[in-house]
Amino acid sequence: MRNDDPKAVVRRKLKLLFEAVADHAAESPEFLARLERILVQPTSDNYESANERTLPTKKPAGPNLLEVLHSGGEAALHEVVGALTTDELVRLCVQEGLRKQKEAKSLERPALIVLLQEMARSRLRQGGSFVRERA
Repeated sequence: MRNDDPKAVVRRKLKLLFEAVADHAAESPEFLARLERILVQPTSDNYESANERTLPTKKPAGPNLLEVLHSGGEAALHEVVGALTTDELVRLCVQEGLRKQKEAKSLERPALIVLLQEMARSRLRQGGSFVRERA
């Protein structure tokens, strides 16, 4: 760096920073939308809301199998799981932490059904620590 006036150095750095932000906003519609929310909303909490990292809320991938088993028994569990599509079975396996997405997709439908039924039975035997409310 040159031995410039400190104000000139700050101006150059700010110019580079704003150019980088503008370049990124031009490439990323999500980033641009976020900037618009921050800059356009006339609220005093823009700083806080811009810095909060909130996870998107996901709706449940399917029915609460533990609740189905608890309230309706094995027959109800078999009926509910059997009525789900393969994609729903995969999402439910991933949501329940039984398999990663890629691994679950490689399983056949009957294996997914057995996996989910065994999970519900096992968790029901283990008790209330796995029972949770779903929104």
